[in-house]
Amino acid sequence: MALLSPPSDVTPGLPTSTFRVSADGGGTWRVIGGLPALQHVFADPALAGGAFALAAPTFVPPGMLPGSASTPLLHTADAGATWQALSVLDAVALDVAAAPTAPGTLFAAAYGVDPRLLPCPLGCSARVGISTDSGATWNLSAGVPVLIDSTLGWFVRIDPADARTAFLGESGNLMKTVDGGASWSVLDPTERFLDLAIDPQETQGLVAVRFDGTLAGSVDGGQTWQAIGRGLPASGVRSLAVGPGGAVPSLYAATAAGVYVSQDRGGTWAPLGTGLPVPSALALAVDPASGTVYAGVEGSGGLFKLTP
Repeated sequence: MALLSPPSDVTPGLPTSTFRVSADGGGTWRVIGGLPALQHVFADPALAGGAFALAAPTFVPPGMLPGSASTPLLHTADAGATWQALSVLDAVALDVAAAPTAPGTLFAAAYGVDPRLLPCPLGCSARVGISTDSGATWNLSAGVPVLIDSTLGWFVRIDPADARTAFLGESGNLMKTVDGGASWSVLDPTERFLDLAIDPQETQGLVAVRFDGTLAGSVDGGQTWQAIGRGLPASGVRSLAVGPGGAVPSLYAATAAGVYVSQDRGGTWAPLGTGLPVPSALALAVDPASGTVYAGVEGSGGLFKLTP
C-alpha cells in the first residue's frame, strides 16, 4: 500500500484535502474525497492496511469565549478507502508516531496556545500528547522544557524496541524520555536538529539532520554526537527514512540533488537511482514489505519509485 498526502495547495491560504491511494505500488491512483486538509499520514503498526492521518490544526479566534486551537486525528482500517474521526487533540499537533512494540501507543509533538491566541513564542507552551488506546483519548503532558521557536520544525520518534523511550524535536532541540513521557531531558543544547532516524537493530544508534542540513550520528542514544555523512551533496539533507530488515538497515536521505543511500549507518553515502525530472527531493517513504523507496519531489514534480 502506498499513501500520498500532498502539501498545501499552491494558492496561499487554501490547503488541499486531496488524498490519493495506490494499491499497485504507485502504478495507478484513486482520489479519496471528503477529507479535511491533512498534514501527516502514518501507518498503524497494529493493523494491516491501517493508517492514521493528522489533519491541519484549526484555530478559533477569541470573542465571547477564549480562543483555542485543536488538531483532529483520523484513522482508516481499509488502506485509505474510508476514514473515521478518532479524536481531537486540544493543542496544535505537528507530528504523531505509533509505537511498533506497544499496539495502541501514540506520541504527539504539540504545543498549546494562549486563549488570547498570542503569537509564538510568547503565547505558546510545549505539550506532548500520549495515547494508549490508538488515539481515542489523549493525555496532554506539560512536563516538557519550553524551548519554543516557531520558525523550526517539530517531530517525535519512538524507539522501535522500547515504547517507553521516545525523542521529541522541539524547535530544533532534541529531548528524550525513557519513562513513557513522564519526564523529558534535553540531550545536547548545542545541537539543533530537524529530523531523526533510529536504527531498528541497534536502537542506541541515531542519525539526525542538523539545521544546516549536515548529519550527526550517535551510538549512545543521543548523549554524544559526531559529524557523519561523507559523500552527501553540499546542499544538505532535508529528511531521512530507514529501510526494513537486515543486520545494518539501509538509510535514505532526501536532498536537493536527489536521493542518497547509506549502508553503514550514515557514515558514507551514494546516489540512489537516476531519472528524476526534478532532482530536489523533499520526502521519502519506504515500503516495509518490499523495501521499495518512494520519493516526493519539489513543486509539481510528483511521486517517484526508486530502484537501487
